[in-house]
Amino acid sequence: MSTQLLTHYVHSIGDVDALELEPWELPTGEWGVTVTGENVEYAGRFLYLSEDKLLAVGIERLGPSLLTGVHAGETLYFLRGSVLCKPPGGEPYRLKAGDFCYFPPGVEDVWEIEETYVKLFAIHSEVPLPF
Repeated sequence: MSTQLLTHYVHSIGDVDALELEPWELPTGEWGVTVTGENVEYAGRFLYLSEDKLLAVGIERLGPSLLTGVHAGETLYFLRGSVLCKPPGGEPYRLKAGDFCYFPPGVEDVWEIEETYVKLFAIHSEVPLPF
């Protein structure tokens, strides 16, 4: 379901530089995610939120920083940027523009955002999302 929604929105994004995103507050531990850094740009916009708040689709932009957290069950498509991912006990890997991936609920990661990313996301949760 979320892959089909993302595909629909990927086709309707248009010019990534022209996206109108709202400033968002940096996560500081809510939902198991923390972002740290100096003067970090963080913005986004929800494109869809189900009535039961179990499914959300949106666009997010995050500048160079360190993101530590636990995934909630997310499908992601990176439109721009570069992220060095460091899973605990695993080999580091890089996500960049054009990459499409899925993180099941409970997967831990540390992301070093090397270059501001813009990503399209779909979160499918078993419990209502807090947005």
